[in-house]
Amino acid sequence: MDSDDTQEEEEEEEEYFEDFEEDKQQIDITKLKNYQFYKNNIESKPHGDLISNIHTLWKDDMRVLERHHGYIQWLFPLFESNGVNFSAYKLEYVEAELFRTDLEIAIRIIQSYRMMLNFYGMRLVNVTTGEINRINDKIFQKQRYSNLESNSHNNLRISRIITFLGHVGFQRYKAPLIAFLESEIQSKSLKIAKYSLDQFWKPLIDHRSKPKYFKNTMEQEHHLQNESVIFQPENLNILLEI
Repeated sequence: MDSDDTQEEEEEEEEYFEDFEEDKQQIDITKLKNYQFYKNNIESKPHGDLISNIHTLWKDDMRVLERHHGYIQWLFPLFESNGVNFSAYKLEYVEAELFRTDLEIAIRIIQSYRMMLNFYGMRLVNVTTGEINRINDKIFQKQRYSNLESNSHNNLRISRIITFLGHVGFQRYKAPLIAFLESEIQSKSLKIAKYSLDQFWKPLIDHRSKPKYFKNTMEQEHHLQNESVIFQPENLNILLEI
């Protein structure tokens, strides 16, 4: 891609954010539960907490993160229904736009992602590209891989996380996560079924048939084009400090 194309894309994204800022004035944000949760105004349910507390008080409690089945739908809400948690809310399309244009929320999305990667024995190596690797503590990493292998519901959680990243402007994070999981599965380092990789995770980054991709993710064309505000050039220093 030449410099003219890059400049044109940056100008289009800047225009997108400016236009949405104008539209936002007409939105009743008090009714948007996922937005209010990510703004730290309401607690997750059931038996949940503010997102700031989840990121600080829950993040190192592997037992809670494994056994609590209500927080994941709040941290990673989807356009489709939220399944077994009837106290959670599906992500509204307008919320996805709010998430993309809000710097505070973008930072919290990365914190949510890092927390779950750590739970799985992984880490975000590069916040700009989304590169993933194992965590450095080998003993802890093996414990986390063992937990992932023993509790298959985490495969569904991973599907949710990957899908959510695309909804809210973190498309660039999806492929590196799937590539890392594929490498670990193929090398037998992570002994989980390849079925999830082939049937559920890879289709979430397969754009060869856009109608099929949009059906799988419930996304629209502009979700592939407009990234989170955190990736704007003027926010690079903030991104690198997260």
